Amino acid sequence: MRIQSEKIDVLYELESSVFECLLIAVNEAMRNGFNIVGCNVSIFQKEYLNTHKKELMIHFFPVKITPKNASEYELVQDDFCVYIDFFTKKVIRSCSSI
Repeated sequence: MRIQSEKIDVLYELESSVFECLLIAVNEAMRNGFNIVGCNVSIFQKEYLNTHKKELMIHFFPVKITPKNASEYELVQDDFCVYIDFFTKKVIRSCSSI
């Protein structure tokens, strides 16, 4: 009988198109001088129902936002967002809150 000595969990699985956009967003953030080391990342998809246009918003933020620290975070706003057209993989816009 074998004793299992390790456990492997899949934390996140990204589709290749989403991963490609993530790499584009990382490049855009670094190109704009935003330090992404230690950042959390949120990825949102927005679809315009009348035009079927899709864009991804990739949000880099260094502090995990919780209800307890939300008001403190609002004062600092140390984050960076990149908006990417899902089909063309072009950066629509990018901005930092600072």
